[in-house]
Amino acid sequence: MKRYGPVYVDLFFLALFTFLLVIGYSYDYEARLLPMVITIPGLIFIATQLFRDLMEIKRRKTLIPGPNGPAGQSGDVQSVEVDSKKVPMANQIKAMLWVASFFAVVLLLGFHISIVVFVLVFTRTYSRRSWLSCFAMTAACWTSVYLIFNLALEVVLFNGFLVEYIKDVLYY
Repeated sequence: MKRYGPVYVDLFFLALFTFLLVIGYSYDYEARLLPMVITIPGLIFIATQLFRDLMEIKRRKTLIPGPNGPAGQSGDVQSVEVDSKKVPMANQIKAMLWVASFFAVVLLLGFHISIVVFVLVFTRTYSRRSWLSCFAMTAACWTSVYLIFNLALEVVLFNGFLVEYIKDVLYY
């Protein structure tokens, strides 16, 4: 099970990026350019990483002669698995849960609020940074996203279902 952990992570991201690519095609031409610029290279990189991880698993399985072999004969060949990289499955599950929670927060609260919330919570709980460092990273991430997308590209980022619902309730 442990040896397939990187493959599971790759498959998770492959499914996620494929889902985002399909959603991106539902937008009009100008709105779909940015999602395509992000998801298509992402799919290529993820597919390449999946291939590399599968080749690593294949490489780790080597055939070596056993001293007595399964039949008790000298010179028999048995399969021995050599772990060159051991990544605990718990760490991979934590990473996937962080990514999944970020997407859930984006769907609920939108990009601007979720960047602030997620970066602050992530840097404080997972990375165990000081509060000053957490606020500095949060401000840098949010400012970067705002300057790049809202001002430079003039793209309106997703507001989130909950934020849109509250806006509808309050203003109508």
